[in-house]
Amino acid sequence: MKKRSPLSPEHKAKISAALKGRVAPNRGVSPSEETKARMSASRKGVPKTEEQKAKMSAAKKGKPKSAAHREAMTIAQQKRHAAEKLSLHQPTD
Repeated sequence: MKKRSPLSPEHKAKISAALKGRVAPNRGVSPSEETKARMSASRKGVPKTEEQKAKMSAAKKGKPKSAAHREAMTIAQQKRHAAEKLSLHQPTD
């Protein structure tokens, strides 16, 4: 197979200009439930590196939360504690 010569900068610029403004063919199309399940399964069990964990942690830190969000977190935590307390006091067979 014959190798093609590299494209000139002018030719690359023409191709780039021709493709500007095009919308991806799958834009706005939601994946099916089957596809979502396959995508989810492919990501399961893949451990994250320490670097990835540090980046995710840094991205979340320092972001202000609205009063409504703080209230929702408080309610969720209260429900979680109530459920834990209830499960501790349940007699086991």
